[in-house]
Amino acid sequence: MSDHPVPPQPADITSGDAEQIKQRLDELLDLFRRRLLDDKAKNALIDDLRRQLDAASLAPLYRELLHVVDRSTAPANDLAVSLGEEIIAVLERHGVTVAPTDAAFDPHIHRLAETRVSPLPAGQVVEVIRPGYCLGNLVLRPAIVVVSAAAPASPTPVELPPDPPAEFDPDD
Repeated sequence: MSDHPVPPQPADITSGDAEQIKQRLDELLDLFRRRLLDDKAKNALIDDLRRQLDAASLAPLYRELLHVVDRSTAPANDLAVSLGEEIIAVLERHGVTVAPTDAAFDPHIHRLAETRVSPLPAGQVVEVIRPGYCLGNLVLRPAIVVVSAAAPASPTPVELPPDPPAEFDPDD
């Protein structure tokens, strides 16, 4: 005996049965489409997590290379400077970017070294002491920056009463 039900003969199907079959097919088609969309969303999420995992696993290597770059720019040695520039180029080809410093101070990507009175609006990055680097949304190393501060407020002058007239006698 078979586990599959025997389909009805076309002559045995009524219009009500046909409507139920059509409704059930529509439900199954809708379920199939939703599951297909869910699979696409899951695959996109898996791909994104893989990219994040790859970035996180390479981050320690990139950080060490950035320390090499820092040491290579310190001496006045053309070979060392060239090597540092080449390492930066390699890192850039692998998605490492310089942390932006052309806007307001952002504690997620900047570290404050000092503040300085400047004509720029308060909180604006004035100078970059050491560049920072990011890999996508991951900050490999924050930029060390100087940030503008508002000029100190000048003390409000105290209004003194006018000098008394010369003929004024305080004993009167």
